[in-house]
Amino acid sequence: MTSLLDDAKRMLKLGYGDIPRLKLIKKTLEKNKMLYVLDRKYLSKLTQDYPENPQVKTSRYYSEKTTSYSPDDDFELDELEELEEKIRVDSEPS
Repeated sequence: MTSLLDDAKRMLKLGYGDIPRLKLIKKTLEKNKMLYVLDRKYLSKLTQDYPENPQVKTSRYYSEKTTSYSPDDDFELDELEELEEKIRVDSEPS
């Protein structure tokens, strides 16, 4: 866990966020003064958006091999014809 001052310095170094606001936050922290709640929330949100050690996030949707589906994979042609016949018989009025 890093200090607020370290976070402000890192954001300034990386050039993320509102630079004048970060300079003011850094100056305030260097003087050991309290930050406004909004400034603390701003810095917290900024460091969450740009973490020090970002984890590479990959979606399982794109990383898994996609397979194409073919009806022929599940049924043989004879089975499909039988199923079709059964559906036709079941759906006819008695």
